[in-house]
Amino acid sequence: MIHRSEEPDRTPAAVVVADALASLPHAYREALVESYAAGRTTRQTAKALGLPHDTVKSRVYHGLWQLRRILQEQGWSGETPGR
Repeated sequence: MIHRSEEPDRTPAAVVVADALASLPHAYREALVESYAAGRTTRQTAKALGLPHDTVKSRVYHGLWQLRRILQEQGWSGETPGR
C-alpha cells in the first residue's frame, strides 16, 4: 500500500525537473538521486555506490550544473508561481 506521503510528486514543476533529471547521464543522475532523493550526504552516497568521495562530489556538482542548464534552456527559472 502506498501512503500519501510516498506518492510521487506530479506537480508541473516536479514533472519538468524529473524529465530533466532523466535526461542526465546515468552517473550524474545516480549521484543526484542517491544524495538528494535518498537524503544522503555525499560521503554516505559514495559508500552506497562504492565510489570515492571526491568522485561523488564531482558527479553531484556537474549533475546539478547540467540540470540547471537543461531547465534554463526550457525557460524554467525555478520560481514557483504564486509564492
